[in-house]
Amino acid sequence: MKLARFDDNRIGIVKDDQIFDVTDIVDGRPSEWPPVGMLRLIASFADYRPRLEAATRGKEQGAQQRQTAHAHSLAQQSHRLSRQLS
Repeated sequence: MKLARFDDNRIGIVKDDQIFDVTDIVDGRPSEWPPVGMLRLIASFADYRPRLEAATRGKEQGAQQRQTAHAHSLAQQSHRLSRQLS
């Protein structure tokens, strides 16, 4: 599962060429400073994982699917980086 920060500190899950906005699910606050929402998500990942997986299947209320040029570009960059690290 790939995590992303996008659109002014929103939190998302990258899957294929889509970003699923899970900011509301993980109680992210885009205007929070410093931006620690992603750190809280990582610290409590085991608790959030079932809801995040449901969000990428479109079964979790509060997740928004975004398929944009930005999301597509981010997904491509992520795939390239994954290949480089393998």
